[in-house]
Amino acid sequence: SLLALGRQSVPDGTWLGSLREGVGDWAQLLESLGRLYERGADIDWQAFEAPYERRKIVLPTYPFQRERHWFAAREDEAVRRPDVPKCDDVTPNDAPPKADQLASAIRSTFEDLASDSEQSVFGAFLGNLEAISADFICEALRELGWDHRPGDQFTTQSLAAQLGVLPKYLRLLDRYLQILEEDGVLVRYDDRFTVLRNLTRSNPAARLAQLRENYPGMAETADSFALYANRLSAVLSGRVDVTTLAAESGLPAAGGIQIGSPPCRALNRVLQDLFVELQRRQEPSRPLRILDISSATNGAPEQLLDGFGSDRVEYHIAAGNSTVLTAAKERFARYNFVRFDLLDIDSDAATQGPAIGAFDVVLAVNTIHTTSDLQRALRHVRTLLAPQGLFVLAEPGGRIRYLDLTFGLWNAWWRFRDFDIRPDYPLLDGKQWFSLLKKLGFGRAVTLMQGMGAEACLHRQELFIVERGAAPLGKDNTEACGVASDHAERQAQLRRQLKTLPPVAARELLLASITEATRLTLGFAESFNIPANQGLWDLGMDSLMAIHLRNRLESDFG
Repeated sequence: SLLALGRQSVPDGTWLGSLREGVGDWAQLLESLGRLYERGADIDWQAFEAPYERRKIVLPTYPFQRERHWFAAREDEAVRRPDVPKCDDVTPNDAPPKADQLASAIRSTFEDLASDSEQSVFGAFLGNLEAISADFICEALRELGWDHRPGDQFTTQSLAAQLGVLPKYLRLLDRYLQILEEDGVLVRYDDRFTVLRNLTRSNPAARLAQLRENYPGMAETADSFALYANRLSAVLSGRVDVTTLAAESGLPAAGGIQIGSPPCRALNRVLQDLFVELQRRQEPSRPLRILDISSATNGAPEQLLDGFGSDRVEYHIAAGNSTVLTAAKERFARYNFVRFDLLDIDSDAATQGPAIGAFDVVLAVNTIHTTSDLQRALRHVRTLLAPQGLFVLAEPGGRIRYLDLTFGLWNAWWRFRDFDIRPDYPLLDGKQWFSLLKKLGFGRAVTLMQGMGAEACLHRQELFIVERGAAPLGKDNTEACGVASDHAERQAQLRRQLKTLPPVAARELLLASITEATRLTLGFAESFNIPANQGLWDLGMDSLMAIHLRNRLESDFG
């Protein structure tokens, strides 16, 4: 190609493409322009914006995070990503490996994967899938009876009532409206949306079929996505249950992308090389102890397990319930070094599961975001690690539309109740993960998404190696971060959140808080879910309990 010839001729220059198969011309030009800007090029932004009309919009009324994002000035005025430190002459019996050293040791894996043409093709496929997701949303809204025109106003709740969307999908509907706002169809002011232009009319099913034809190697992923996207309106209105679709598709077990797809194989290859390196550095006198809290329900760990020597590793697979654990035992029966533990990472560590501080590595792949409280789950992870242990975390990063049309239909996607961290979406980006891990007392954290070619092969997947940290267990940095610790402060924080969160998130927080107060009053265990359609008297509430509940709610909400 011309790019390859150019790089051969001028290897020290920056060569960026203007055309790429499967990617729109304008999208490719914008991507290359952004990369030029990252490398310090002087862009004439006024000339770039000149052909486009601009208008003033109303800013959100909720507070910003008040964080500065200016780049520090450099002598050459260029912005460069820092290199990961190199690891030289590391031998067994050295000090326990640090996150930076391990990242450097597997650098060649990323270089190999980034040069794989299959990864590039799959990235283009996912880009197209992301682009047509909004069209499927528009199609579903029309099928449900959308009749709004420019100038009309509505709230998420009123639109759900008009279209017959089930209450359990209220937060998902709000996310779909956010996507339309991102695309310029709507604008939000407080809790109301105003229509700016009509919904786009297209034939997304035909476009998806064409996409499947253009990328025959991605047919399985395209077919799984189609099962959900083509029946989106039926699921939202309750005419079809999402579990019915799950019976026809392997999608839920694959994290939104099929298990055999290039990014899944790439992730398993990276993890395999990482654990081989850990084994090489492990003391010969004892095996490497790994706790995997995701493989019982997610991923394809056979590729990972096949790389281990049975005499050098003790691999624990954990699951939150006995049914899943039994299935995992059958699935991995041929590995004699695999053990099985009953463990709910979303609950208190002291009352369950494996031994505290027993593991050299805890592995979590596309799992932590399904917990109701990230801070509680991550504290649980930290208690399971040995003092020099490492937490290997893989999570989809940012807001991903094609996942909103698939996993967004499942309760687990919206299980989160930590609205101070995740006000309206279950996934965090890399910067948010760094901040949260630091706050909870973890040590050095290294992302494998920067400067190592990971963007090209993991496709929106954040991958971190995190040291346990030296802070005592139960003592994190929340005080320094201004997080409330006593009961009175938590009550004040709850009231502030109810005033500042987006309306749908505030409603969910209110319901969760009332439900928790009711559970505590009735004396139920933390794992008990109060049925939404059952009366409190049927659950054992009496008049004295009712007074206690009223007092508790008055104390919480004022």
